Amino acid sequence: MTLTKSFLIPLYAIPILSFGCQVENKLFDINPQMIEGECNLESPPFSLDEDKPVAVCDSNRFQMAPLRDSADLFGNDSYDPNELDIIDHRWKLLERPTGSSLSMVDSNQSIRTFTPDLAGEYIFELVVTNEECVQSDPCQVAFDVIPQEDLWIELSWEHSGDDLDLHLLTDGGPFESEMDCYYGNCVGDMGGLDWGQRGLLDDDPRLDLDDIDGVGPENINISTPSSGTFTVMVHDYPGSEYQMDNRALVKIHLAGELAFEKTFVVSGEDSKTEVANINWPNLEIESLID
Repeated sequence: MTLTKSFLIPLYAIPILSFGCQVENKLFDINPQMIEGECNLESPPFSLDEDKPVAVCDSNRFQMAPLRDSADLFGNDSYDPNELDIIDHRWKLLERPTGSSLSMVDSNQSIRTFTPDLAGEYIFELVVTNEECVQSDPCQVAFDVIPQEDLWIELSWEHSGDDLDLHLLTDGGPFESEMDCYYGNCVGDMGGLDWGQRGLLDDDPRLDLDDIDGVGPENINISTPSSGTFTVMVHDYPGSEYQMDNRALVKIHLAGELAFEKTFVVSGEDSKTEVANINWPNLEIESLID
């Protein structure tokens, strides 16, 4: 029986890494215009100023796990050498892992909180503006996000409106059975699959992210897999709006390291694409696609 998908797993906030840096970048030597007593940050520049304010960015942590950890971004130590007031703190997400849905709302806040959805590197940038509408050079903060789980699998795709589903089958188990972790039986704390040693939770799979109408990401993980072979599969759930070919990306992390990354085309509603076999504990991956 095909299950109807009526839920969307909520995404989490996201974490960050920093050095309290002050980065030189002459692209920010130009000041925004002042309109009716307020800075118009979108308008063309009108002047230069050597006594710029100084953006100071920092964080309360420098390494974290996706979905499990969060970090605070601090810009409240930024200052102006002429003792002018800092009136705007502007954070920008410069880099994120391919497939991440994380974004940073452009709002005036000196402290932001962030929770990563995927493993990889994230880089944020802070620019501050003083009361005379002079902008600082940017300050950048970067960090690595590393899975806690020994087996961590990610799926994302190119075109929205196409509901692609991530599946993980154990030892050649049937599709959509108790030997297949997918949205119908394996979602977060709702997951009830008991793989490996009976009653032990660490060797059971869980699906933390399920995206129905976007472009992912989706994620399946196992903290400490039992010995055996696991097959990663992508299913094009029937009935979605997007009917054309769609390019998908699967990443597999083993023991915290990116061990497999493959882009491939998913064709046809209700198609099933076997992507890779994972042998545990040998940490071997066999690609099943060209």
